[in-house]
Amino acid sequence: MRVRAPRLRLVRAAPRSDALIDAALGSIADAVGSQGGVAAIAAQHSLTDALADTSVDAVVAIGGTGTGRNDTTVRTLASMGELIVHGIALLPGETTAFGTVGARPVLALPGRLDAALAAWHVLGRVMLARFAGSREPPLIRTAKLTHKVSSPVGLSELVPVWCEGLSATPIASGYVSLAALAHANGWILIQPDSEGYPAQSEVVIRPWP
Repeated sequence: MRVRAPRLRLVRAAPRSDALIDAALGSIADAVGSQGGVAAIAAQHSLTDALADTSVDAVVAIGGTGTGRNDTTVRTLASMGELIVHGIALLPGETTAFGTVGARPVLALPGRLDAALAAWHVLGRVMLARFAGSREPPLIRTAKLTHKVSSPVGLSELVPVWCEGLSATPIASGYVSLAALAHANGWILIQPDSEGYPAQSEVVIRPWP
């Protein structure tokens, strides 16, 4: 039986370089490689070219998913294929979009670094695992929270944490700063029907990045 590693095209929405989007591209490329995929970063390609690339299994675009004048990713995706959803109940990552061009899925992530990484962890990893045909459970462990973490009801929320031994310290929630992201070595997911967890709660830790 022949097995081929899934190949994902990573592309920034705008052709110009952007430090935060480039950081997201690098982090997601590392995450793709850690799951057995191949990340092809389209540094010199336009979004249109990347969406039309039939040599890859899926496309991950970063940036251009908001409602501003320059946020054209969603419109470009809709014009070239099918826009399935724009806007999800995930904090951060609310403006994430998903669609298809031909048989290829397209995951459009927000340009803000914390939102892009959150949406990748929650959605992108699942997409890649399905392409890889992986039946192995995700690498997880448990730890106890050192502090209370609160979350709004109605939204799933990804909260980065710093894990040390059997303890996990919530770093930030909602908007996550670059300094906070740099200290994360794991994350927890709070379900939409929960207001969070009190201190000393045992939670499931997933790997970061």
